[in-house]
Amino acid sequence: MQRGVWNSTGSMTWSILCLRGSVPDHAQTKNTIFYYCHPRQISVSSLKMKGKQTTKNKKKQLPVNPNKDLITSKANSSLAEDLENDIVYRHSQACLQKEGRARQLEAVVWSPHTQYPHILLQPGQRSVYEHTDDIPSHVQPYYQSNSMQHRSFFASQRNYNRRVMKYVIFIIVCGIAAFVGLCTEIYVHQPRDLLVLREEILNHSYGKVLELGAGQGSSIGLYPYPAHEIWMMDKNLTLLKRLVQRLPANSYPSYHILHKCVEDLTSVPDGSFDTVIDFFGLCHYHDPVKTLQEMQRVCKKDGVILLLEHGRTNNSIVNYVLDHYRSSHALNSHGCIWDRDIQAFIKTSGLRIKELRQKHFGTTTFCVGYPK
Repeated sequence: MQRGVWNSTGSMTWSILCLRGSVPDHAQTKNTIFYYCHPRQISVSSLKMKGKQTTKNKKKQLPVNPNKDLITSKANSSLAEDLENDIVYRHSQACLQKEGRARQLEAVVWSPHTQYPHILLQPGQRSVYEHTDDIPSHVQPYYQSNSMQHRSFFASQRNYNRRVMKYVIFIIVCGIAAFVGLCTEIYVHQPRDLLVLREEILNHSYGKVLELGAGQGSSIGLYPYPAHEIWMMDKNLTLLKRLVQRLPANSYPSYHILHKCVEDLTSVPDGSFDTVIDFFGLCHYHDPVKTLQEMQRVCKKDGVILLLEHGRTNNSIVNYVLDHYRSSHALNSHGCIWDRDIQAFIKTSGLRIKELRQKHFGTTTFCVGYPK
């Protein structure tokens, strides 16, 4: 059984019921299709039926008449009487009543504003008209637009959807590739770059060196030969215990540990060190500008100050991500506030800059400077 919607005059709505093999034996012939036409909101002057076959309706334009509703009612009554006397109608009604579908709606008017083919059957049922061009001219799946009455329209829509899906899949693949590349840059390449930058900036150190926020001692073994005495300071006792375990018994340069708050250097005399270093510590200090000024005070006038920090960038998208995850990152990294403006702190402290550059989307700041 096939179901569909067709429009005989352009303004009428019909329900078509196509029966195969559901008529008495004496009425069956090979490849015979009987159509049961049930009117729904019909406005037509007449419908001619001859014998066992239902002929096509002749399209007529009714003149404008104020008694249109009365004429429509009479036409419906006349059509109902004609159908009652038609043998195809009686056989169809008998078959439907036997299956319990005599009062069941056999078709639905679908919106023409869709990109997908009209659904003629329930899911799981097979349509003899599916993906074929042999639809009878009086069976129209759509209405209001002649271009939508043909299978070519459905085929063009299917091809259009396939083309769109190709672009969508291409965009998704590119997005996944970009995400994988970004993760590789952050979690694989960036740690290697930081080690290279740490070695590069330590090549500027010499003499007596003070390293603030030494932590676990990531710089041990990276100092050049001119640096002969290293003082490593941190207030976190747990990290200093790990640092002690990493120190060799006999080494050059010599290492010394200070358990002291980095922001309080009042006990350190002026000009005590040739090199003062801070690696990723300004993001932890309560007053970064004051700490930079204290670093300049304890450094000799001809000494050098080395900074390797992370903070804000000139990229608004990266800054948005830093601001969004600021609180969660601070909880998981001993209070690190990674969206601080490091360059603004350096300029405010009065540090004389020799070399300043940024890496990793501008989040890493490499600075070599002199005391003011």
